[in-house]
Amino acid sequence: LNNHSCSEGVCVDSLALNAAVAADVPSRIVERAARTLGRDVPSSTPQELDLLASAFDVLSDQGLEPETLPRDKALPPRLIGTSCVYAFSTSEGLYVGETDSVRDRLKKHGRTYDVGDALVVTVKDKSAARKAEATALKKLQALGVPLLSTSDAANVHF
Repeated sequence: LNNHSCSEGVCVDSLALNAAVAADVPSRIVERAARTLGRDVPSSTPQELDLLASAFDVLSDQGLEPETLPRDKALPPRLIGTSCVYAFSTSEGLYVGETDSVRDRLKKHGRTYDVGDALVVTVKDKSAARKAEATALKKLQALGVPLLSTSDAANVHF
């Protein structure tokens, strides 16, 4: 049974955005697609704030390139001993930190929080990591993102 057909024209009733939301496509991508299409963003949970997407955005705004570290995957060797800024979300909020040992740091956080996937971005040195972390925390605070730790946002010496 084939009930599909193709015809010329613009599709006005696509469910692609709904499928993207259901498939957990990052909210920033769905929002951009919705703006491009001139449509509202469908939501599975009203006013849900995608914490990791917020972290991704504020790190990207600094010219950094965050990548996802899946919870169940081994850390890439290139990240071992490298200065990094990282973020993960919990049911209570978003944690943003900096470290020279992201594997050990996330393992330590795992004793306190239910750490799922994390974002990580490498930087040239500890000073750059502290500056990127402080900048991200300040921007996230201004956006009203619930943060688990904000003390490093006060850092001004890098």
